[in-house]
Amino acid sequence: MTSKRASKRPASPNNRYKLFTRTADNFGASGLQARHGPSNAQPPEKPMPLPEAQYLVKLLSRQYLTDRHGIQFADPIVYQDAGGILEDF
Repeated sequence: MTSKRASKRPASPNNRYKLFTRTADNFGASGLQARHGPSNAQPPEKPMPLPEAQYLVKLLSRQYLTDRHGIQFADPIVYQDAGGILEDF
């Protein structure tokens, strides 16, 4: 049986992806919702805000479904922060 797992992650800005994982993994940044317990690793100076993390997960999920399964979405994903509005395809 062959695996249907993606051979690589969908494209995303590498520094945002790293910030996402550091924030999600670090107990100091995410508290009880962190993916890992307390550790000696320092939390990021500016953890990724939850709305931006949700935007990134939705964006990567859509990229995967579009690239691997040809599924197209009519509505864009929109995220607004202090720097402006980010909008997906």
